[in-house]
Amino acid sequence: MELPENTKNNDIEFNAILKKTCEASLKTTSEKIRALETALNHLRDTKWDLVDTLKELGHDFRSTPEGMDVILSAPPNMKF
Repeated sequence: MELPENTKNNDIEFNAILKKTCEASLKTTSEKIRALETALNHLRDTKWDLVDTLKELGHDFRSTPEGMDVILSAPPNMKF
């Protein structure tokens, strides 16, 4: 069965609108992810700066659950 011409045009218009909407949403989502990744990297830098300071002050990271989390997430070259 052949679709009426106006139905085909409606489908084309709908698909065009849907495509533009999805593209805009993808762009916004990607921008938000980039911003969050930047913020996360800054927080990670702050975390490791604080860890270095605490290490210099003689903090025992093995004495608290938070400290153990730091030890487990630390890069292999970091010694505790």
